[in-house]
Amino acid sequence: MAPNSPRIIGLDFETRSACDLKKHGARVYAEHPSTRILCVAYSFDRGEPNVWFGDAAPEFGFEQSDPPELLLEYIAQGVPVEIFNADFEPSIWECICVPRFGWPPVQIKQWRDVQAYALHKALPARLEKVAQIVQAPHQKDDEGHRVMLKISKPAPRRKGDAPDLVRWNNDPDLFIKTTDYCRQDVRTEDCLGDALGPLPAPEQALFELDRTINTRGVQIDTDTVRGAGMVLETVRGRIMDEFRGLTSLEITQVQALKEYLEDFGVFTESLDKDFLTATIPNLEPGSEVRRILELRRRFAKASGAKVASMDRWTCRDGRIRNVAQYHGATTGRWAGRGPQFQNLPRPFGEDLFGVEYEDYTEADFDVLCATLARGRAAEVEAMYGDPLVAVSNALRSMIVAAPGHVFIGGDYSGIEMCVTAAVAGEEWKLEAIRKSHRGEGQDMYCVAAEAVFGYPVLGKKTHPKERQVGKVCELAFGYQGAVGAWRNFDKTDHHTDDDVQVYKTAWRGKHKGLAGDPETGDIGLWKGLELAAIECVSTGQVVDYNCVQFEMKGPWLTCRLPSGRRLWYWGPKLRWYPAPWDPEQQIMQLSVEQWRDGRWQRVKMYGGRWTENIVQAISRDLLARAMFLLERAGYPIVLTVHDEALSEIRGVPADALTVFRQCMEDIAPWARALNIPILVEPWTGRRFKK
Repeated sequence: MAPNSPRIIGLDFETRSACDLKKHGARVYAEHPSTRILCVAYSFDRGEPNVWFGDAAPEFGFEQSDPPELLLEYIAQGVPVEIFNADFEPSIWECICVPRFGWPPVQIKQWRDVQAYALHKALPARLEKVAQIVQAPHQKDDEGHRVMLKISKPAPRRKGDAPDLVRWNNDPDLFIKTTDYCRQDVRTEDCLGDALGPLPAPEQALFELDRTINTRGVQIDTDTVRGAGMVLETVRGRIMDEFRGLTSLEITQVQALKEYLEDFGVFTESLDKDFLTATIPNLEPGSEVRRILELRRRFAKASGAKVASMDRWTCRDGRIRNVAQYHGATTGRWAGRGPQFQNLPRPFGEDLFGVEYEDYTEADFDVLCATLARGRAAEVEAMYGDPLVAVSNALRSMIVAAPGHVFIGGDYSGIEMCVTAAVAGEEWKLEAIRKSHRGEGQDMYCVAAEAVFGYPVLGKKTHPKERQVGKVCELAFGYQGAVGAWRNFDKTDHHTDDDVQVYKTAWRGKHKGLAGDPETGDIGLWKGLELAAIECVSTGQVVDYNCVQFEMKGPWLTCRLPSGRRLWYWGPKLRWYPAPWDPEQQIMQLSVEQWRDGRWQRVKMYGGRWTENIVQAISRDLLARAMFLLERAGYPIVLTVHDEALSEIRGVPADALTVFRQCMEDIAPWARALNIPILVEPWTGRRFKK
């Protein structure tokens, strides 16, 4: 860069398009032929923003501005560009500014994202919320936002409009107000950039890798996606016809349906999934009211939200981009966007091919997808039974490698269980895990089951029910869960609350490194972490516990992980609360503010939650290192899902699985010091699988 170049550029776009940004995602929006730039606001070194009128300006009676030469010169020099939302501005720049205006490309390493700064410190992903929380000198202009929406989206349709007619609001006063709004966004982002950023160097490097992966995208089997959509449309039509015949109502008439159900003695304020799941089994089989509610539940399943989202988010080249949000969770793990590939359902063999999941072949899924691609519900039903189950089971397989390429992927086996045992220092469990990894001992669900039942549990084939109990124990109890956590993982009614309490007590008795030992006064990891965090907040001193360190940093309580990365918790407060087990007893509890359930709220922290956050954060750090190693070894990543990396390569070298596994299992010195057992079993194929 030249000596007089700015240190940082602030940048914000305002655009208009007939494409719905929320439904289709930033990349498809940017590719849409109707998308135009209203204006660009930009600043140099936090100075007063300039505005460039875009190619939509003539529609309001203004001329498109001359090219912003100084901005383009600095970008060509490599000056960092700071934005809010790394999906949107880069997509607009790459898909519109470069090809349409001839502007120089912005390299991935130049992008700086204030949203990423906020997420890294566990603040919301919304500009206005972050500005309010940190009390920034410049706040987002809410009125300007409402004005911008009036001209950035098509005007409401009128009765009698042709299907392809698009009307626009071209009021010049609204355009000028939108440019002022765009300037204010840059001012606000500049304030937050100073208050929250930059990212630590390792995180900036990971952010850049994240952008590389999201920009690269992953290929979609569009024929299967669209055919599955046709199948679901047919099923929805059948459901609506039957529902209408029973009730003379439309299935979407929620209030009318609730009133209709009252005649059957069913009273409810909601028809959501939880109500339907709890109510249907208690109604008489074959009864009219039960069938009505079954149809309502089935209609919700037939909505095909993931299929529709995959179709909408697919770009011109058949790939989906920007589906993973950097630092989407407090722990640093990625969150899903658009089709939500982070929570794809696992196929169920008994409903599809009549074999165990591990015995599926790619050819089985090729046939399934080819059948769905033809879009005929009757054919799918004849071959696979319930079309809804067939579509659900095919969702993973709709993610495919590009022509001439294959996937190679792998995840960390039981990584949260492994990390939890390592952080708690439970040597007996670490050794049992290592034996299981080597194939020398029982799997860990059988080990857990033996602790619960007190007799040998040899394997899945000999003791399937006991092993299943052991599996749910591992999933439910590791983070101080009890009956409620059990019910989240076990949807059957095979175990009473008293049964679950017995399982919990036995499991905790075996895991004294977590739960402590009342007989010796050992507090265990859960209580130890809770007390360490409370001590840090109450004294303001740095407090170490096991492998982590709590420290106050301004308005944040931080937790320093073994990797050196910090978890951030805004606004910690201490107060006395009634004890859950005895309302007459008061206990000291720590709470922090976090974005949960769509709002900024105060959340109580306790030992199990601290353990969960720390374990998941360490698991994320293991994967992050592996991602860099895979990229350097020539295995470009196209998707990460929880603890799995998915690469797309041309051909499969003889040593591909070995190299992939070595990259995943080559953990950092800090992880080796914790003795974390690591096992990765890579796979290859043309379709994504689990």
